[in-house]
Amino acid sequence: MPDKQTRKKPAQKRGKKARKLAAPKGGERPVTEMQKRFCEHLAQGHSQTEALRLAGSKAKAPEVTASRWLRLAKVTAYLQSLPQHQQQETERQDRIATAQERQQILTTILRGQDQANFVTGIGLIAGKPTHTDKLRAADMLAKMNGEYTLNINMKVTQYAKDWLEDLFTILEEFVSPETVDAIAARIRTFNP
Repeated sequence: MPDKQTRKKPAQKRGKKARKLAAPKGGERPVTEMQKRFCEHLAQGHSQTEALRLAGSKAKAPEVTASRWLRLAKVTAYLQSLPQHQQQETERQDRIATAQERQQILTTILRGQDQANFVTGIGLIAGKPTHTDKLRAADMLAKMNGEYTLNINMKVTQYAKDWLEDLFTILEEFVSPETVDAIAARIRTFNP
């Protein structure tokens, strides 16, 4: 068995030179041409693995390589700078209704201003929203506006006040009234 000094490193055993890629003095290496092509194909709507293949990569595990590249800050910055990517992101955001748009739709249903389509045994019939539809819209609007959480908070607040009163009543049995008053004075005022 060779001693530690004559042992060869794995790269030397295969007959290849072990090469060390040094980063430029500025720190991080710039985006490579293949990474740029990968980003461009990704911005055109290809999947990660397909974009990597189209960029010319011969990686044995393209999904791993693509995922690793997308975790690099320089690659994501380049991808976001591409106009196609920005346009796709804008189109994606335009497809999602804002909270105000959802509230407007629910309000028109609640007020009965919108025509609804109903499926019946004879086909599709258009008509005004039913009472159930209006109640559902009102319920959804109330949830969106946080009206239910206020009631829960008020119940908890009342429970806390009742619990503190019970606690002080029990304390008075074991401690002098002056001590209970001193404890109560040290507790912060709670006024919801």
